[in-house]
Amino acid sequence: MRTDRLSEWLKQERNYLPLLLFAGLLFRLLYAWAAAGIPPWNDMALYDQGRLEILNKGTYSLDWPPVYPLFMAAVSYLSGGGLLAVYFAQAAVSVLTCFLIYLITKEIFGRAPAVIALAVACFYADMASYAGVLMAETLGIFLLSLVIYLLLVKKSAVPAGLLFGLTCLTKGVYLVSLPAILLWLYLRAEKKTAARTLLTFTACTFLAIAPWTARNYRVHKGFVLITAHESGSLFLGHNPYAKGGADFEYINTPYGSWERDPSLSLKQKTDIAQRLAREFILNNPGREAQLFFLKLSKYWSLRTHFDMNNGDYPLKKIFFFLSILTHLVLFPALILGAFFSRKDKKALVSHLMIAMNTLVFITLFFATGRMRYQLVPFIIILAAYGLSLLPGIIAGLKGPQAPALRKELAAPVALTLLLYANFVWQALEKHADIAARF
Repeated sequence: MRTDRLSEWLKQERNYLPLLLFAGLLFRLLYAWAAAGIPPWNDMALYDQGRLEILNKGTYSLDWPPVYPLFMAAVSYLSGGGLLAVYFAQAAVSVLTCFLIYLITKEIFGRAPAVIALAVACFYADMASYAGVLMAETLGIFLLSLVIYLLLVKKSAVPAGLLFGLTCLTKGVYLVSLPAILLWLYLRAEKKTAARTLLTFTACTFLAIAPWTARNYRVHKGFVLITAHESGSLFLGHNPYAKGGADFEYINTPYGSWERDPSLSLKQKTDIAQRLAREFILNNPGREAQLFFLKLSKYWSLRTHFDMNNGDYPLKKIFFFLSILTHLVLFPALILGAFFSRKDKKALVSHLMIAMNTLVFITLFFATGRMRYQLVPFIIILAAYGLSLLPGIIAGLKGPQAPALRKELAAPVALTLLLYANFVWQALEKHADIAARF
């Protein structure tokens, strides 16, 4: 009876949708307000420099993609204020991402998993914390989610392709997802129109990127598609001091002297980084195999996507451990949802996005929680489906189909145990460093 009442209540979106979205917005606004007094540092300081250049000089000199600094500058210009308005705007963008996650999940799996996805997204600590810092990720996953929703519902390659180009100009790493999107489009499209759809989407993507690439050619005197810093990411993953993560020990060594040389341009350093990375890959196959597993371990650790320990952020200890506890539940649910939706062509976009990003980061680049953040919408979508299956699975384990169901669950359970074992290993390895930060 209670289940029937809940089902009837969920059929009316007005019963829960505004309430959850408002609660998610309030959560983000409060956190943004509490965190707004912390001066931008590291990457955040550079983004703020770009914002101020656009506002005060009408120019932009940074090598980083321009869409996020333009967004920040537009908010500051319209509000006439400082960074608090930017944080509040990001809070609104983050809640819109929650709404898109809800719509995508509803389109693929139905209303019940969509409600779970919305609740998870609205109260997901990592999404709230990103909305309160000057980082491109909040805007990036909103644009990426919008691209997927347009392709899922409207099936219009032109606006989706142009929007995906802007997504890549928000943060260049989103270009990694292009092969996954193209494969998904191919598998979903009719055979007669598949090639045209793929070519149209790809052409529109690079058409949107082209003006920035032309600017890069003028500035760097050579071809740089989005940012020269991507070569640095390649080098970080492949050098004698690499440990799989964002490790910069090489900088103060003779091996890293090129990085400190002021006479070298950014493009020259990019070329050196690419050459050294290629040489290391070819000359150290054994270490490359070790790094593969080290990166996989770091990429799918249970820790937060954004390490706030270096800044005096509010609730940093609570959010750090809350993220771990959330992932202890969310990631096994993701595995379960992925396993039971593997034959659904609509759901395949989440599988492909997760698989492609994982493969690229553990082979080409380096792996941290931050590098996994662009997968948050797809993690939540599949995890929500997995959570929605739990009541039926629990009931099935008590019925006559239990032996067959246990056999089906063997793979998800094994992967979950590996995930937890990796967490234990990481906790033992990193506990002293984490404790020192708090």
